[in-house]
Amino acid sequence: MTPTANEIDAPRERRNNTVGPTSAGVIRPSIRRRPGLQSRSGRINVKAILIVVGVVVALGVGAFVARNVRRKILAERDFAAGNAAYDRQDWKQAGKHFQEYLGRRPEDLDILRKYAEALMAAEPLEQNGISRALGAYRQLLRLDPGDAKTSKALAKLYIYLGNFSELSYIAQRRLGQAAADPKAKIWHARALLRDQKDERKVAGARKMLEALQKRLLDENDQGEHHEYVEACRMLCQIEFMGHENSPAVHKKAIGWLN
Repeated sequence: MTPTANEIDAPRERRNNTVGPTSAGVIRPSIRRRPGLQSRSGRINVKAILIVVGVVVALGVGAFVARNVRRKILAERDFAAGNAAYDRQDWKQAGKHFQEYLGRRPEDLDILRKYAEALMAAEPLEQNGISRALGAYRQLLRLDPGDAKTSKALAKLYIYLGNFSELSYIAQRRLGQAAADPKAKIWHARALLRDQKDERKVAGARKMLEALQKRLLDENDQGEHHEYVEACRMLCQIEFMGHENSPAVHKKAIGWLN
C-alpha cells in the first residue's frame, strides 16, 4: 500500500521535535556547557592578575632601592668634597657641597654647624649667605635645643642684624635651658635696652645686670670674666641715659667702669 503524504511527513515532524528550542522560527540545536570550564577560566584570570601585581611590586622595589643607592653615593661624594674644602678653608666650595649633602641628610648636626660656619666665613659676606646661615642655626637649635654654641651664634647674628626681638627670644630660650648663663643674661639685657624710652624695660635690664655683676664678682674677685666687663659697661650706659650732662651721674657711671 502506498503511504499518504501525511504518513510520510509524520516521522519527519517527530524528528524535528527532538531538536532544541526554536527562536523566531529558526531551529537551533541545544548546547550544553562543559563542566568546569568557567571555574578554570576564573583560576587563569587570578593567576594572571597575581603575576602582573608581582611584576609591578618588583619594579617598584627595584626603583626604590636604586634611588636610595644613588642618594647614598651622591651624599658620600658631597660629604667628602665638603669636608675637604672646609679643611683647606675654601668656604664657598664647602658651603656648596654641604648644601647638597644636607638636602639628602638634613639632620646631620656636625655638617649643619660646618655649613653655617662656612657661609659666615665666605668673603664677601652676602645677605643670602647670612640668611642661609640663620636657617642652618635655627635647624640646629630645633634638633638640639640645649646647645650653647648654637644659641651664641644666633645671638651674635641677631645683634649684627639689629634684630632685638629675635635676640630676646634666643636669650629667654637659653635661660630656660640654663637659668644662670651669663651670656644669655647679657643678650636679654641688650634686647631690653633697645627701647630706652620704656622705663620698665630699662629698670628690668638694670636689675638683671646689677645682679649679674655682683654674682660674677663674687665668683672671680679680679673681675676678669668677659660678661662681668660687659655688664659694667652696660650699667654705665644706663646711668648716662637722659643725664649726659650731670656731673653726679657722670661720676656714678664712671664708677661702674672702675
